Amino acid sequence: MANIVVLGPWDAQALLLLEQQSEHQIYHYKETYEIKSLPVNILNKTEALLIRSKTHLNSEHSKLLPELKFICSATAGFNHISNSFLSALPFAIASYCPDAQTQSVTELTLGFIFSQLRGFTENPYTGKRPAHRDLELSETTIGIMGFGRIGQSVVHALKAISHKTHFLIYDPYVNIESSENVRITSRWEDMLNDADILSLHVPLTQKTHHFFDDSKFEYMKPSACLINTSRGAVVNNHDLAKHLDKKPEFKAFLDVTDPEPLPNGHPLLKIYKKSNPKQLFLTPHIGAYTQKAFYDSCISASQKCLFYFKNKKFEPKKNKDLPELSPTLPCRAPWCDD
Repeated sequence: MANIVVLGPWDAQALLLLEQQSEHQIYHYKETYEIKSLPVNILNKTEALLIRSKTHLNSEHSKLLPELKFICSATAGFNHISNSFLSALPFAIASYCPDAQTQSVTELTLGFIFSQLRGFTENPYTGKRPAHRDLELSETTIGIMGFGRIGQSVVHALKAISHKTHFLIYDPYVNIESSENVRITSRWEDMLNDADILSLHVPLTQKTHHFFDDSKFEYMKPSACLINTSRGAVVNNHDLAKHLDKKPEFKAFLDVTDPEPLPNGHPLLKIYKKSNPKQLFLTPHIGAYTQKAFYDSCISASQKCLFYFKNKKFEPKKNKDLPELSPTLPCRAPWCDD
């Protein structure tokens, strides 16, 4: 009997779904992310691999999985699955779960935005109001870099709260027109110059790796706020630390860093510990760390696996409201490499 191997934490109902509907032997390694640590006899008969973002795959791993036919990551990101791994397994289908975590990441992004507007992270209770008055959404220009599932969800949620909110969208791969209070720009310079709060929603690829560095920060307002809930390496964290140190009014909310977690002595941690009021707010990659996002991602990956082995093909339905996004990897999608 061939195997389906599941690495890392997995929802119990999603595992039960596999056990009840698959003809494969299911092996779940809850505490394991590394392929090389698994028994060779298990790997030799593995036809499907279900993983999370802590499992990194490259061409060396492909040699350990001679019978692999299907792989799915229960994540919205896919940078942990290298093209070299996929190229070494040309007959294997690889997929991921870009829909499962949209709501949870959107909600965290909204929390960061309102923390910036109302000073939740910087005003300890003294019984006195702060010297300055806070801003409302309608007084702020929100920049969005990357207008896919999460970028669109953030804009939709904020417009529901205040239809007067001003948005500045930068995504060269989305063919949409500007509308009332929503300005589409083809120049990242415009986005950086004009945004009061800038939120990043792009995948990590060669094109976006360290997109934000010293040269980009110089375009931003001295009092701007950067929010990153996408991938840590989209921002050069050492350059960000230097910019925060140089511009005391500049703020950043980071759910993701590079590396994760930040090592002791990292420049960002030094700023985080010394700044008061807080100039930098850090969370440990919790964007998708909700019960529902975990359940949805595990169920989605398990269902895709079952669908593949039942139909011997993979053609999930497309979302007509989103840019073309390939359901398989390597990803043929906005922001991805040519």
